[in-house]
Amino acid sequence: MAWGKIIGGILGLLLIKNIIGLLVGIWIGHQFDKGMRGQFKRVPDDGLTMQQRFFKATFTVMGYIAKLDGTVTRHEIEIAEAVMAHLQLTGEKRKEAIGFFNEGKSASE
Repeated sequence: MAWGKIIGGILGLLLIKNIIGLLVGIWIGHQFDKGMRGQFKRVPDDGLTMQQRFFKATFTVMGYIAKLDGTVTRHEIEIAEAVMAHLQLTGEKRKEAIGFFNEGKSASE
């Protein structure tokens, strides 16, 4: 299925607000779809489940994309918060998601 591409494309478009964001999101989603089909040659032995990897990747990439243009806007933060609300994240999981988002922001500096 192409859910990774669809979700990635939408997130990329919302965060970057142009065709490049859409394309980056689709590419990231494609990589996720490939991983779900077991096409990655090597899975890191970091003790994380696929769900934990996806969670980390989602918020890290969101932070990275938000910072690509140099400044993370209030609108981009609101989008990340909306995703957290949609996933019904509270407490520790929400703090963890914010940490991953900040990690992604830092990686693009």
